[in-house]
Amino acid sequence: MASEVVSIALGTVRDLLIEKAKFLSGVSDKVKEVQTELIRMQCFLKDADRRQLKEETVRNYVREIRRLAYRTENVLDEFAIEVESRREGRGIGKAIKRSACILCEGRALHKVGSEIANIKANINSLTTSLQNSGVIEMSIEGQSSSNAMILEQNQQRLRQTYPHQVEEYFVGMKDDIRQLVSFITDEETRSHRVISIYGMGGLGKTTLVRKIYNHVDVQRAFKAFAWFSVTQQYNTRSALRNVLKQLLPEQRKDSVERMEERELVVELYKFQKETKCLVVLDDLWEIEDWKCLSPAFPFAEANSKILITTRNQKLAEVEFPYALKFLNEDEGWELLQKRAFAKRYAKDSENDPKLEAIGREIVRKCGKLPLAISVLGGVLSPKNSLHEWETVNKDVDSYLRMSEGSEEDHQGREETLTDVAERYLYEMASRSMVQVNLDKFSTNTRVKSCYLHDLMRDFCLARGKEVEFLKLLDFRGGKDPLSDSSTESFSTPARCSIHMERSGSDLDHNDSVTSMALEANGQLRSLRISASSGGRWVDISFPRVLCDSSKFKYLRVLKFEAYDFKGYGLRRGMKNLIHLRFLSLKDSKFDKLPSSIGQLQYLQTLDIRAHFTNLVGIEVPNVLWKLKRLKHLYLYYNHRTRKGILSFFGSSKLKTLIGFHKDKDDFKDVSGLSNLRQSFTSLKEEDAIFPFKVFFACLNLHQLSVSSGKFEFQKVESPLFPSNLIELSLYHCATEGDLMDYLEKLSNLKKLSLHDVDLVDRIMLICDANAFPKLLSLDLHCVSKLESWVVAQESMPNLSDLTIDRCFKIEMIPDGLRCRPIM
Repeated sequence: MASEVVSIALGTVRDLLIEKAKFLSGVSDKVKEVQTELIRMQCFLKDADRRQLKEETVRNYVREIRRLAYRTENVLDEFAIEVESRREGRGIGKAIKRSACILCEGRALHKVGSEIANIKANINSLTTSLQNSGVIEMSIEGQSSSNAMILEQNQQRLRQTYPHQVEEYFVGMKDDIRQLVSFITDEETRSHRVISIYGMGGLGKTTLVRKIYNHVDVQRAFKAFAWFSVTQQYNTRSALRNVLKQLLPEQRKDSVERMEERELVVELYKFQKETKCLVVLDDLWEIEDWKCLSPAFPFAEANSKILITTRNQKLAEVEFPYALKFLNEDEGWELLQKRAFAKRYAKDSENDPKLEAIGREIVRKCGKLPLAISVLGGVLSPKNSLHEWETVNKDVDSYLRMSEGSEEDHQGREETLTDVAERYLYEMASRSMVQVNLDKFSTNTRVKSCYLHDLMRDFCLARGKEVEFLKLLDFRGGKDPLSDSSTESFSTPARCSIHMERSGSDLDHNDSVTSMALEANGQLRSLRISASSGGRWVDISFPRVLCDSSKFKYLRVLKFEAYDFKGYGLRRGMKNLIHLRFLSLKDSKFDKLPSSIGQLQYLQTLDIRAHFTNLVGIEVPNVLWKLKRLKHLYLYYNHRTRKGILSFFGSSKLKTLIGFHKDKDDFKDVSGLSNLRQSFTSLKEEDAIFPFKVFFACLNLHQLSVSSGKFEFQKVESPLFPSNLIELSLYHCATEGDLMDYLEKLSNLKKLSLHDVDLVDRIMLICDANAFPKLLSLDLHCVSKLESWVVAQESMPNLSDLTIDRCFKIEMIPDGLRCRPIM
């Protein structure tokens, strides 16, 4: 956990060196030096994570390293933001102002250079202290090389192979086995004394040789057997000794340990002449290695045979080469099924053409390589839905890298951060660390909720406090955080969560404790404050310490939950929160946002869905378009701007837009939101035909919800909704014309929800046999006028979830759905 602090700082340094290199001209060398030092420190921290529970000295050093890592991140981030803000803008006036700022930039550059030099000196001093105090007995370079050596040794152990291992999922290679068994058991053909099977890694060379080694005809043909896994680093003497000990009878093995290399060669050669042996040398890499070993193996004077596996074609060609081919597509698909479906293989997969199409595409992306196919089959084994298979198919390379233990690239090219987060959440769920509730029909995220068991939560909180990763101040139920020891109560973790509760005369005390805890922490990165109680909003005054947010300028995450700002707001010092990435005021009471929010250039998520009792609404300044990095925006349904309408011009990175209103927000700007994936849009009831064509430019839009509109479908001549929609929800809408005749043309739709929809014709027809080919879930809620419903037998072939709630006039399920396996 301690090493993650340095990892975050290293990420900041790396990003700045790549993206802001022009800003750092003159100090980039110093920055790279600090980067190197931090990497070296990270090696120590990975070991410290295992040791700090027992050694207070180590814990103190970890605390100091963390402080230096944060300081590095802060210095570079502030400098980049300052210079970038000065360089914004165009025109003559901006150019003059830009020229006047060059001197200021020079001063800032000198300042950051001095800060970086000072940080490097502190790191060097800390390294010396670590060595002198005996916390580490070798240099950081030695520790790093030692870690690398241990890692390499572990990798070598993992690469060791054994003849008794049986491949549970074996496909193809029948012709190869038959031909090679014939070569090996044929005593007349001397050209087959040494057979070298070659091909790229993961092709199945070892699996094939293991099948041959254990073949009944081969076991009958030879008197003694030996299997040695060579790997890249090996010792010739130990290799010869290992092989000879396997071949010799038990009473002669003790003498082998005392033999020198020359004696081993002679004895091994002599034994193979006298006894018919089969020796496997698995994973031989270099021609030179074979030249060192070959004198111990008789070729022309004995019936013994040697099987070699190698990736090196030139090595194979020294003796009799045998090239191993790739699987064909049918064999690859068979292997993927066996691995992914295991015991339920034949029953579950053979009748699913959609899974087969995705599976065959995965096989092709794996290059029909058995090892890669087996790895992805293991990844797919706990995944049952088409959506999960599609997710893996999008980023085959990413999943293969993860299987190899790579930690550097967590996100695939086609994956969103939500996909990555879900992947890690499922991994924790598979280890029984968290419990997850899933919505298998959702297109935005499959996770409904997740929670920890009480024991796991207590352990995480205790561990987080111990390493100063997280601090929890919990005032609920009359608790007093000061009951902890004073040193722990006011430690300086990067993350803090505060649970408030109204408790009469204790309000001043709670405010005082909160103020002391937060003011003592100048390195706070994440702050969450909750004033809810059992899901209800609680009337608690705003903590005084938070009225001046400039004291928390290093915050990345700030979340208020169910708070009454009572006029305080976050106006004072808001512009100082320059590092803020996430800001949430969900379920809180406030009347408006400060215009200074437009200066938070790094903000990625903004949630201002105020408490539902805020009937007068909230005022939002028309500055959100300035937030060029904003990805997720959640507006209060009753929002307004002082002048005109809210603009989103240039918000091209926006992926989520909730609470958009046709008359309060600039609808024309929607067409520029090329990355938009999810939107909830409100209309006026009198809107007859809403110009949804702006959404056609949003090629990534998968989830759309519409509220309070009127649709006259008989007047619609062109598509109203974009065809790429996967999930569509209509709330409180009125329709004229055949609603389903229009919606069934959305061929990619997987989830359709109709809530309080007024059907003028009182009938719903789904007559086209090709209607809704991908629909999985249909939800009808309060469709009060619906009396008759006709569904064609062949339509909606994939429907597996049907919900009908408060549709009182529907008398029966349509005949076309009665025989469906709906769950």
